[in-house]
Amino acid sequence: MRAGEFDLFSEEMRARFWSTRWKISGQSDRGGYRLTGGKLTLDAPVEMRSHGVVAGVVQVPPAGEPIIQMSDANTAGGYPKMAAVIQADLWRLGQAAPGSFIAFSEVSYQDAVAAMAPVNDYLAKLRATADLYREL
Repeated sequence: MRAGEFDLFSEEMRARFWSTRWKISGQSDRGGYRLTGGKLTLDAPVEMRSHGVVAGVVQVPPAGEPIIQMSDANTAGGYPKMAAVIQADLWRLGQAAPGSFIAFSEVSYQDAVAAMAPVNDYLAKLRATADLYREL
């Protein structure tokens, strides 16, 4: 899904982001997944103030290699945000080991919300099962 500064990147960089098969670098951990596979650059440098970030946000530092903020990431960042991993896929991404390859697909907000339906159904079934044990 597109993020806040997506439009700061040229059409070429946006297309590169969606079409690249990214490799999770060995420099990755629970704080962030560093990606290799291409560089994303801005036509002109942008100075940004620190702002809040959440898990799943894809930031692009000046070196041009994206970083996906993961569960133990800082809560503030100052790099342009290219995209965000949707909540329904974040747990899957967290299972990917360094050296794995990933690709991004652009989805709408409505698609991102709809993708949570199976996850929500699964959680509802877990709650119902837990309730059965509480009644014993």
